[in-house]
Amino acid sequence: MQTPSIRFASSRLQVPSAPSSYPADPSPLHADPRSKSAARYLLRRLDAVPTSFLCLAWYLFGTVCVTISSSLLSSSSSSSSQISPLTLSLAQFLCSTCLLNLIIAGTPIPPPRLPPLRISRASRTSLGVTAFCFSLGFLLTNVSFSISSASFTETIKSAEPLTSAAVALSNGVDVLPLAEALPLLSIVAGVYLVSADSPSSSTSTSTSTSTSTFTVLSTLLVLLSNLCFSLRATHQTKLQNSIRAKKEQQMDAITLLFRFSYFALYLTAPLFLFAEIMTFEESTPRNHAPSSSPLHPFLALAPLLLLNGVSFTLYNLASTAILTRVSPIEHAAMNGGRRLFQILFTSFFFSTFFRSLSGWLGLALTMAGFFSYTLHNAKRRRVLAVSRRAPTGSSSSGNGNDGEEVVSFDPPV
Repeated sequence: MQTPSIRFASSRLQVPSAPSSYPADPSPLHADPRSKSAARYLLRRLDAVPTSFLCLAWYLFGTVCVTISSSLLSSSSSSSSQISPLTLSLAQFLCSTCLLNLIIAGTPIPPPRLPPLRISRASRTSLGVTAFCFSLGFLLTNVSFSISSASFTETIKSAEPLTSAAVALSNGVDVLPLAEALPLLSIVAGVYLVSADSPSSSTSTSTSTSTSTFTVLSTLLVLLSNLCFSLRATHQTKLQNSIRAKKEQQMDAITLLFRFSYFALYLTAPLFLFAEIMTFEESTPRNHAPSSSPLHPFLALAPLLLLNGVSFTLYNLASTAILTRVSPIEHAAMNGGRRLFQILFTSFFFSTFFRSLSGWLGLALTMAGFFSYTLHNAKRRRVLAVSRRAPTGSSSSGNGNDGEEVVSFDPPV
């Protein structure tokens, strides 16, 4: 019985040489022509960092970012420390854009118009769709944090691996054998139980979620943000595969995140200004003389917003770099582990633990799911590595899988 095995299209990318129709790129490691030596050096170091270390950075900075974001947006916070989702989103995108532009061009202020990338129109469209999903996903997540508790939001977001698997499979950029699908379901179920039994859920109070209307609204927002992040992962993989197949200008993690943040900044800034103008006009007839400017939350919480923005940039940079090395489903499974790490880290840091047996059961399910998923995925990758080295059309009888033929297949881009 010959069982075909399908190869991931999102394996670690090799930078191709510049096509003959393009001039030689002075910085082949970086897609932005403004790139300085510091960016090239950092990119080389980032490319040499093992995926496990990138995953640890993703988990740590993601925990810091989500903790600060939820505290700033929580409706139970005092009026002086609570800001709007648009304000926080704008601060995150602004900090990410400035920090990455500092790395690329040596200045924190990006130009009004970025230099064009030497990629096709279809690749530009795919890049725009990916950036839009990135922007909308974080904006919806921040809105959900503002109208519901953080534990409720994280509980619903635990289903993101299922959404990512469905989107990736429907777009043909990934495969999910049954031996890996069952552990993925175990990870989702475990993270759901842990999030639902999170100690923060007993301390988080929100008057807005006391009604079913806000509960349903928050659920819909989180599910929509899950879809946005799943589409972002799938379209980023398709974009990279398309660029590699057409031998266009390669895009690294720094360039991708900078383009995403730059797009998100220009998308969020008009919405922020419109919201602040409306708020200012509504408060003027009642107070006749507003006591603070519309930018008061930015000025009063500047240090906390800066810390949140830096952690937002670093955790998304690690996430984007990992996504250039693994498939969307693998990335989604690792993201489920990030949510578990966040809950466990905050539980040990604040000396609060699970309130019932379901939390410990969820922890056991998640750990077992990760172990099983990693084991089966590594086994399949070893088989695929042997099949790539084997001559075309030959059987893989010598690879330790008797009677099983391995077929390499590139999903459509």
